[in-house]
Amino acid sequence: MTEKIKTILKSFIPANEPRYRVIALVAAVFCALFNLHTYFFNPPENLFLTAGVILAGFLIISAFFLLVSLNRYVFMALVPLIFFICSIGSYFVYTFDISITQNILGLAFDTNAEEAGALLGLDFFLWLAAHLLVAIVLVVVFVRTIKSRMPFKRLCAALVVLLVIAGTLIATVPRKRIPRELTRRDLVYSTMHSLYGYTRTMRQFSAPKKDISKGDFAYNNRDLVLVLIIGEGARADHFHINGYHRTTSPDMERLNVVSFREAMSSFSFTRKSVPCILTRAASKNYELSLQETGLISIFRRLGFYTAWISNQRHSHDNHDTPITVFAREADVVIFNNRLRADQYDYLRLDEELFRYMDQVLTLDY
Repeated sequence: MTEKIKTILKSFIPANEPRYRVIALVAAVFCALFNLHTYFFNPPENLFLTAGVILAGFLIISAFFLLVSLNRYVFMALVPLIFFICSIGSYFVYTFDISITQNILGLAFDTNAEEAGALLGLDFFLWLAAHLLVAIVLVVVFVRTIKSRMPFKRLCAALVVLLVIAGTLIATVPRKRIPRELTRRDLVYSTMHSLYGYTRTMRQFSAPKKDISKGDFAYNNRDLVLVLIIGEGARADHFHINGYHRTTSPDMERLNVVSFREAMSSFSFTRKSVPCILTRAASKNYELSLQETGLISIFRRLGFYTAWISNQRHSHDNHDTPITVFAREADVVIFNNRLRADQYDYLRLDEELFRYMDQVLTLDY
């Protein structure tokens, strides 16, 4: 019975098929360039699990490139494109020692051209060029080695073998540990998984929110001007008023301000920390910021004239971001940093917001 199975497999998957060697080379280079670096800055705890994750990823990538190789022209076009796109993500993975997560994608999509441009230099473009060159070399090897088309039945048999082995690895490891590790380690898998999560979160922004302003709030109608300055990027331990050795906060000390030394931002990035500042959400229940309106809606319902004045650029006009969804609760929304094409290097200072504040305070906007 065993000999019969071997005979059948050899008829579908001959050992001397050069296509397999080339595809194995392409998959190995791909995995080496895009998947292995995370093991250096985030070492694995279980070597056997690591071997299983690397092997499963290699088999899945091999199956994909084998399928693409069915048409040489598709292979010639798609391989350089895939290497080029993946090299964009790998540059930041290598440079900042990060994994591609939903929040990382959110930071990328919510930013604007000026902020993104500050991270790109000559080394970035050299990085892309080097990976594109590697892909072109692999395509040349493929074209020179593969002279004929692969029979469709043989291709299907090879794909089934690769995916069965990969599926067996994934299914036999308890508690779905290989898929979790693939999400962390595999660039393509982590990107697709994170992109799905990001898209789902973006849909929640446009969904109706619970209006918390309809709660039991009251105001005695006295004249009151309240200015909330949000600067979640500042570190409390670097203010002299909080005990820092340098005089970094002389104006605040001169004005006798009250400093809440133990207050901390819920997250280390703006797209999540600001919604927590403006809503009842915190790091443990961040979902509230997706389900409820913020404090601006409360002041507006109580009769206050509300305004959102920002020195950041409105990243997207077509959809909300975690910041703009709360900015739109105000009567007036002002984004100072709407640059023209000839102002790409213009530095916007916070002092420029004073004129907007004067207009709002005098209701002259």
